[in-house]
Amino acid sequence: MFIGFESLNEMSLSGANKGFVKINNYRECLKKLHDNGIHVLASFVFGFDQDDTSVFERTADFLVKSKVVAASLSVLVPYPGTKVYQQMEAEGRILTKDWSRYDYDKAVFRPKLMEPEILEDGVRWTVSEFYSRSSIISRLAHNWRHPLIFAMMNANYRAKNREILGMERPF
Repeated sequence: MFIGFESLNEMSLSGANKGFVKINNYRECLKKLHDNGIHVLASFVFGFDQDDTSVFERTADFLVKSKVVAASLSVLVPYPGTKVYQQMEAEGRILTKDWSRYDYDKAVFRPKLMEPEILEDGVRWTVSEFYSRSSIISRLAHNWRHPLIFAMMNANYRAKNREILGMERPF
């Protein structure tokens, strides 16, 4: 099951019109799904105005401890026509209008609490932590019901993220 958790910060969720989501329920929700044999692909976005550099380690820790099967981790994309884009444009924070760069791994805006390069590097670090061999092995025991699905998803995401994020060295 794909779940767009988006963030571990309730202020970020509120800003994304997801204020109804309660972060303290994330682990309970995941446990119920796991107990019923349902694999979870968790999605998180980085670069919300409330995100500082601690967001990367907190998210990686949450994902590994929650034993999710796979994770989609990306940079916030302020698409033209959205409130986020309009706000960032008004604040002079849009860095480029080269639409080919609006692809989830490049910071096309200036985040409030870190530099754009730090945001990009932080996402790469979180991906490499979550898809590290030790993380995959620690999550495998919990996802024993469908080991082939688990192995295939992790191998695919690991390879694809290395390609997309320009990670030349194996992690």
